[in-house]
Amino acid sequence: MINLKRYIGRKIEIIYVDRFEKISQRTIKVKGIEGEFIKAFCLDKNAARIFKMKQILSVKPAS
Repeated sequence: MINLKRYIGRKIEIIYVDRFEKISQRTIKVKGIEGEFIKAFCLDKNAARIFKMKQILSVKPAS
C-alpha cells in the first residue's frame, strides 16, 4: 500500500481505477486520510472527492 500521509496538503497526480473498473489520471490536493480513504479536492473535476487507497495504482507529486 502507498503511504500518502506525507502528501497531506500537497498536490499529487494519481492513476486510479474506479468502482466500474475505469482507469483515470487525476490531479488532486490531499486534504486528509481516514482509514483506507483519502479525502481530496480533485482539480480535474473541480470538486471534493473521496478515493479508496487500494484503488490507486500510482502516485507522483504534481508539478
